[in-house]
Amino acid sequence: MAPTEHTQSPQIEVVPIGWVDSPLIERDAAPKQGVEGSPDAWCVFDPSVSEGLRDLRRGAEIIVVTWTGLAATYSPYTAR
Repeated sequence: MAPTEHTQSPQIEVVPIGWVDSPLIERDAAPKQGVEGSPDAWCVFDPSVSEGLRDLRRGAEIIVVTWTGLAATYSPYTAR
């Protein structure tokens, strides 16, 4: 393959549109894997994206990108 002129990669901005909610509060109480007895968790979406999610149904497979290291500092109520 012949070398090509270097072009700048497009910038990608990641904007939170929701959060994962569960009854777990303390990180130390959380199992490392779901098969270790983890409670149910669910995705909660910001109402501003409801139109784009209108066809999403319970049980649908989706990809959730998380930064769990920020879980203690992120609040969906203040991140605007």
